[in-house]
Amino acid sequence: MRGLLNIFSLGMDQLAAQIARNGIDASVYNHSVAEMVVGAILQKYRAGDRGPYILVGHSLGADAVMLMAQQLNAQGVPVALVVPFDGTESYAAPANVGCVVNLTQRKYAYVQAGAGIVADSNPKSEQQECVDKAKALFRAAEEAKRFAGAPREG
Repeated sequence: MRGLLNIFSLGMDQLAAQIARNGIDASVYNHSVAEMVVGAILQKYRAGDRGPYILVGHSLGADAVMLMAQQLNAQGVPVALVVPFDGTESYAAPANVGCVVNLTQRKYAYVQAGAGIVADSNPKSEQQECVDKAKALFRAAEEAKRFAGAPREG
């Protein structure tokens, strides 16, 4: 999802092109059509397409993907990954989101990982799951830094 006026988020196009080169379907939209995209995902999910669904956005698009995850949560649609780049607001990830990697241009990062506690959960296993998720978030942040430093196309 792009941010304001499709001007400041052109990196979303480059990211989608790189993802598509790896054989993964990737589409880019303006944040203003987020509800339409949620409707399309919901329609696919109800038709049997189980994804995985991954939402990525920059600036106002980052805010939009967090709100989209909340809307999909209300409909019972799981979201594998949400990646907001430099959002303008702060949002909590809903329960349907497997992982959030929140990227910012600031000089610091916070990592928070949690497990899905259910009646038959094993506390030791849940703790290890949190540690594993946190490690994956740090690896994703390192990969994002590497990607940001890669030569630009065009």
